[in-house]
Amino acid sequence: MDRAGPGRALWASSSPRPGCHGATDVARRTWLGAPSAGCPVLAGLDRAACLTADDGPWPWSWSYARSMESDVRGTRVHYVERGQGRPVLVLHGAGVDHREAVVAFEPTLARHGGLRRLYPDLPGSGLTQTAETVSSAEDVLGVLTALVDEIVGDRPLILVGHSAGAYYARALADRAPQRVAGLVLVCPLLPGRHDVPPLQPVVADDDLGDANFRAYFVVQTPAMLARYREVVAPGVAAVDAPTAERIGARWELATSDETYAGPVLVVAGRQDSTVGYASAIDLLGRYPRATLVVVDGAGHALPHEAPSVLGGILDGWLTDAVEARG
Repeated sequence: MDRAGPGRALWASSSPRPGCHGATDVARRTWLGAPSAGCPVLAGLDRAACLTADDGPWPWSWSYARSMESDVRGTRVHYVERGQGRPVLVLHGAGVDHREAVVAFEPTLARHGGLRRLYPDLPGSGLTQTAETVSSAEDVLGVLTALVDEIVGDRPLILVGHSAGAYYARALADRAPQRVAGLVLVCPLLPGRHDVPPLQPVVADDDLGDANFRAYFVVQTPAMLARYREVVAPGVAAVDAPTAERIGARWELATSDETYAGPVLVVAGRQDSTVGYASAIDLLGRYPRATLVVVDGAGHALPHEAPSVLGGILDGWLTDAVEARG
C-alpha cells in the first residue's frame, strides 16, 4: 500500500488519473451503482465493481475515486476521496455507509467543481475498523475531529451531513467554528425533536420492497426501490452491530457553548416521519446565517426522493452563500 497524502491509498494504479492527487492514487472505484455486464459486484465488505462511465442509473459521469484509510485514535477510518480544491467532508446517516452519501451529494458537488470531496465510513459502518474504546457519540466526534486534523489540516472545510451525519456535522461546526466555511444539514437528527408526523407515503405500494424500504421511503416506486437496493441495503448489511449498539446507547452529545456563525443550509422533508421538520425550523433561531428549505413530497430519504430539488438548492447555496460572501 502506497502512501498518498495524509491518508493511506488502499489500491494504487500505475499511472495518475485526472482529478486525483499524486501519481499512484487510484486502482478501482468504490461501488455505487449497478454492475457492468460480465463484472459482478464483489461480495462482503470488499464491495467494488468494475464500472464504466456509463454504468448505473445515476446521472453523472463516474470518474475515478481514491479509496483511502487513515489511522486516528486507534480507529482505521475508511473514506473515499474525489476531486481537488476546498475540502468538503460528507457524513452519512446511521445504519448505512459512505455509498449513500456519495449517491446523494456527489452529482451536485462534482458538477459544482473546485471541491475536494471526502466521504468517510463513520465508526461502526462500512470498511472502517472501529476501536473497542469507541462507545459513544462523543467518541465518534473525537474520531471525526482527529480525521479532519489528519486529512484536511487547518484549511476551512464545508461540512455536509444527512440525518445522524448532520448531528455530527453540527457538533463539529459548533465546537470549532473557525475551521468551518459552511454547514449543510439535510434531514438533521436533532435532540429534542418534536411534532414528528406519522408515516404517510406520498406514493404507496405495500407490495413493493420490504418493511425497511417502506419505512424509509415515502415515495415507494420501482426507481426508489432500485436506489434502496443499490446504496442503502448493502450499507445496512455491513454495519458493525456491536459498535453501533455501544454508540447508540450513549448517543447524546454535550451542548457546545459556541454557535457556528457562518453560512448554514438546512433542508428538511415535509413528510419525514423519522425526525420531522419542525425541529429543523427551530434552527433558524440558532444560526444567524441559516437558509431553510422544507421540501414537500419527500421524507427522511429526501436525497433520493427529491434529488433535483436538493441539488439545485445546494449548488446555488454554495455559489451565493459560501463562495460569494466567504
